[in-house]
Amino acid sequence: MKHAALIAGLLAVLAACDDRIMRTSVAVRLPEHSAVDDILGKSRWKLEWKGPSGENNSAWLDGGGTSISVPAEWPTAVFAWPYWPEKGIAPGLYYPAGGIYPFDVHGTSMSLDWEGGVDAFFYRELDNAAAARQERRAQFFNWQRFRTARQSVSTLKADPWLADWAAIARRSASGSFSVTALKAEAAANITFTVPANGPWLSASPFRGDYSWLLDEELTLPASPRGEFFVCAEGLLFVKPAAKSGSASVVVWNEFASP
Repeated sequence: MKHAALIAGLLAVLAACDDRIMRTSVAVRLPEHSAVDDILGKSRWKLEWKGPSGENNSAWLDGGGTSISVPAEWPTAVFAWPYWPEKGIAPGLYYPAGGIYPFDVHGTSMSLDWEGGVDAFFYRELDNAAAARQERRAQFFNWQRFRTARQSVSTLKADPWLADWAAIARRSASGSFSVTALKAEAAANITFTVPANGPWLSASPFRGDYSWLLDEELTLPASPRGEFFVCAEGLLFVKPAAKSGSASVVVWNEFASP
């Protein structure tokens, strides 16, 4: 009985602490347009963020924005993943827009953008890495220093998704973050035959379009993690060979006819 009373008391204390977490409501605005919309049609959005108690939250939106509740006492990442259900493209394939509360709040609203999506993604990867190592959490990371450092790296200015942010987060979780960790991932060449006429776009919103033509043979550098490209007719995934003698991966998924 004494143990039961002790547990009940601890639960009551924890509940009281949860009630004392300061919350705030912020109006979140989604990007109005992406270049992929010109090819695939208007995107829908999956919004993701952590609430005041650390719970995972999500909202499915057609556009515009909504209000969310976030902890007022520490930085919080907010994601907006575009997706096109009519094409079979789920959230997570195209890189996200995003932002970090409170740094991206202007007035009473928070406008999510593609630059902020990189920061939000690194926030999540850093939080996951820190939790696994029981080390410093993303809430206590110096985000203003990180942003200044990221924007100073010349190889990432054109496209910050050239970096392997998950690997950088694992190295940074112990508190050893430095500007030297911010660099583009080493790419490997891959050769393939273009399966349809362009224009083509990559999954990164920072790159321009490609005027590849049907049956054209291309050799281009690609991330070892693989890369997605999309055109009006379908979705292409390419991944260089993992090692000498192994095969590269080229997968073409044609969209179903309307």
